Formats: sequence, structure tokens, C-alpha cells
Amino acid sequence: MEGRRGIVLWVLLVGCGADEPAQKLAVDRQDAAPANADGAGGPADGAPGDARAAGDAAAADGAAPADAAPPADAAPPTDAAPPADGATADARAAPDAAVPGCETPVNAPPIDTPPGVWAWVPVDGMRCADGTPTGIGVNRAPGGGRRLFLHLIGGGACWDEASCYEDDRAAFIEAGFGAEEFAQLGLGGFWFFDRAHPGNPFADHHQVFVPYCTGDLHAGDREARYGGRVTRHVGARNYEALMARLAATFPEVERVVVSGGSAGGYGALFSAARTRAAFPCARVDIVDDSGPPLPSPHLPPALQATWSDAWGLAGTLPPGCPECVRDWSRLVPEHLAAQPSARVALLTTMRDGVIASYMGLTGGAFERGIEALVGAVAAPRFGAFLVEGDQHVLMAAPAIAGGQDVPGWLRAMQADDPAWGTVGPDPVPECHTFADCGACALCAARGPCAAQHRACDRLDGCVDAVVCALRCAADDVACVLACGAVFPGVGEQALALYTCARCEQCPDDCGRCP
Repeated sequence: MEGRRGIVLWVLLVGCGADEPAQKLAVDRQDAAPANADGAGGPADGAPGDARAAGDAAAADGAAPADAAPPADAAPPTDAAPPADGATADARAAPDAAVPGCETPVNAPPIDTPPGVWAWVPVDGMRCADGTPTGIGVNRAPGGGRRLFLHLIGGGACWDEASCYEDDRAAFIEAGFGAEEFAQLGLGGFWFFDRAHPGNPFADHHQVFVPYCTGDLHAGDREARYGGRVTRHVGARNYEALMARLAATFPEVERVVVSGGSAGGYGALFSAARTRAAFPCARVDIVDDSGPPLPSPHLPPALQATWSDAWGLAGTLPPGCPECVRDWSRLVPEHLAAQPSARVALLTTMRDGVIASYMGLTGGAFERGIEALVGAVAAPRFGAFLVEGDQHVLMAAPAIAGGQDVPGWLRAMQADDPAWGTVGPDPVPECHTFADCGACALCAARGPCAAQHRACDRLDGCVDAVVCALRCAADDVACVLACGAVFPGVGEQALALYTCARCEQCPDDCGRCP
């Protein structure tokens, strides 16, 4: 069960391809989670794999008081290191000025954890759908800081008995999320939490990890009864509770960056007004990864109404934007109007298979929705990072748009670069024209060239197994075989394809299933 939890958490943070089950974005198997990637296809500078020791996390439930730090004898994690010289110089080029005469309200006790290490902090008032308590992960900036970075994870969504308990479309609805789940994360392996990553604009920020266990895109305020089970869609209540603690802990921050992936991407946007209320003296930027608020009618109005009613969104979206309940795309201009210096970033593939599945859309219909969204929200302080294909979640992926990778594009955003804005989608050449095997493998296994590989994929799941295997360490054969194990008959063939994708030169048949 521990290995399975690690895999679930991995997929919630990194995402999965469009051909993975679209339910709760989790892999249902018992083997070990993928190890750190160190080659083509892995997240930038590696990503966390199977459950780590408590150096990056907190003690198990009940083993420590509310604001507990990791044990004193635990070795400091690598992400506790200060940023390299000049690591965030470009982001610091745009200092934030405090709002004159402004004061951040303090309505809760501050969080007291040691700087530079991750600690699990239970938060009064935060509950999962099953009623169990939850909290947040906190990593205070060594030496203090004037900026705060939050990342909200995803994990599907649910709105009735079938979606919550029969189809299993939302993560942690029944299991909850606490210190035990947090202890299995290796957050420093993600570049945006890695303080030593030379290109991380958030390296010197206070950092906060926000779990997801309410099935409502972090935005609900309604307790429902599905088939006799009480289901608490209380994401908005949870967010207000954690905001109160953070405002009390970091009252002098001048910029808050709220990011999230998938359901967390929607949550970051839906929570913009609550963040502004908690930090009235700070600028609030939003980074929405793979949570595109398609304008009506591209997001089917009946489905949007069903979700809004199930989660009680009419009471949680900004009161000054009544049209936001019927058209979520209005949340972007609403936030930009409320904060004249803030920026909003959207990262998405043009045919995101997971989100399209939830919305009941074809890839083409989803792409038209993305085009309508970007056209409707065109503004100097809004930018979209657009990538061809159907991949889901881009923050930790080696994606390129407009010749930029994700960290570089977000650095420009945080530096208030006047040239920052919408980039991509880039035209994709034929796979065989790539100069090196790594680029070929990335395109073919994770990007829009996947169709070319699938054309010669005579074993269902072979390419998807390689998508998984590319996240493994190059020499971790057990990890690679585990990726193929869930697809009957693939195992050894997936290993052969993976070996080809790691080769030094890309032969003509690289990417073809044996």
C-alpha cells in the first residue's frame, strides 16, 4: 500500500498522459513509485520518486504537536540549500512595493517551523471530504523572505455518488490526506520547490504545499449526502483556514504566487479573491497549470451548472463577478482588474486529454475552447504557455513553447518582463528530423509526435509504458519493468523501447515497439 500511495502522489503532482485513466489521475498498482528521472523525459532536474525518509517531511500522525518540525536528527534535505548565486536575480529585478497604509489582518496563530526544511502543519478548520482533518506543508525561506509561493495539487473531481464512490474520480475522498501522505513526498525533487535549482524564480520564497481531498477544485462550500455518505466539498473553507494561518505567519510579504496543477490549477484561479482578502498588502500572481477555464459554451453550460450546484460555487466565487458562476473564464479579467500589477499565467496543451474527458469534449472541441479562452482574455498581464498534444500537467514536464521552457517563461513573468506573454503552440517537425535521440524521444513519447509512435505500436500500452519509464532513472530496470507491468504483454517490449529512447543516437526505428 505504501508504494501505491507514492505512485498516486507522484501522478497528482506530475500528471499523466491522455491515455491514462481520467478518473483520479492515479496509477492503481502496488509496486514502487518511479525513481528520480535523470534523462530525457523526466521533469527538469529530476523529480521525486518513491517514498522518501522524513528529511523532507513531517512525523506520522499523532507523533508530533501541531506545528511540528522534522526530527532534530533528520538530515537536512537537499532543497534546504540556499539558492545559487544569481539563481533568482532576474525575478528580483522587479521588487514589490508595499501598499501605503495597508495592514495584513492577523486572525490566527502563526506557524512556527524551522526554515529551509519541509514540515507538515495541521490546520484547524481544514477537513477532507470524509471529515478527517488535514493541513499544509510549509518550508520557510532561510533568512526570511518577502515572497510566498503556494502550490495546490490536483486529483480529479466528483459531484455525485457515481463520480465520488463508484467511478472513483477524485483522489483522497475516502482516505483523507495527512502527515503520513505528506511524508511520502520528495518535494525538493520538483524544480519549483528546489531552492538550489539555478532557474527557479521561487527559490528564495516561503513555500507552501496544499493537498487536495475535497473533490471540488479547491473551491466548494457544501456538504452533500451521496447514497447515505456525507461528502464535504469544503475546499473554499479549507483555503480560508490556511490563508488565515499564512497571513499571520507572513504578514509582510509583498507578493504571493498561487500555483496549481489540474484541479489545483482551477483552485489557484478560483482562490484568487480569497488570497487577495488574506493578503491585501501584497500582489497576488496566479499560475494555472492545466486548469483552463474554458468560456461558455465551450465548457458545456449544463455540466458547469451541475458542478457549481454540487460544490456551492455561487457562494465562493467573487461576489463582484456574478457572471463568473456561469463563465469561469471571467475570473481572469476579474483578478487582473482587482490588482493592476498582478499577472495570470495559464499552461496547457491544446488537446489536454484528461480535462477534455472530464468535460465530455473531443480533442478538437477542447482545442477550440482553448483558442477562444486565449482570445477572450487577451491582456498585457495574461500569458498562456501553449503546447501541441494531449499531455496533462506541464509544470514539471520538459515542455517547450516559443523556444522557452517552463522555468524560463515563469522567470520572465516574475521579473515583469514586458515581453512576457502568450507563447506557442510551436509547430512540430517530423520525429526523424530531430538532431538527437533525447529530443526525438521526448516528442514521440510525451508530445504531439506520439501518434507516429502509436502507428507502429502493436501492443496496447507500449508507448504509455515508455512515458512512465522515461521518468525512471536510466539504470533502474525494476522501475522500467514496473511501468510496463500494468499493460498485459508489454513488460520486456517496453524495456526495449525505453532503451532505444535512451540511446546516444536516434536510429531510424527508434520508438518502434518490437
